[in-house]
Amino acid sequence: MENSTDSAFIDLVIAGMLLAFVLATAIILFVLLYQRKVNAQRQKLQLVQIEHQKVMIHATL
Repeated sequence: MENSTDSAFIDLVIAGMLLAFVLATAIILFVLLYQRKVNAQRQKLQLVQIEHQKVMIHATL
C-alpha cells in the first residue's frame, strides 16, 4: 500500500515539474516574440522620424 501512494506522489511531482517547465518555456517564448515585435515597431518609427527630419530640412532650405 505504501508503494502505490509513493508512486502516485512521485507521478504528481513529475507532472508538476513538467507543467512548470512548459509554462516557463511558454513565458520565455512570449517575451522573445514580444521583444521582436517591439523592436520592429521601434525601427519603423525611427525610419519615419528620419524621413520626417529629411523633409523638414529640405523645406527649410
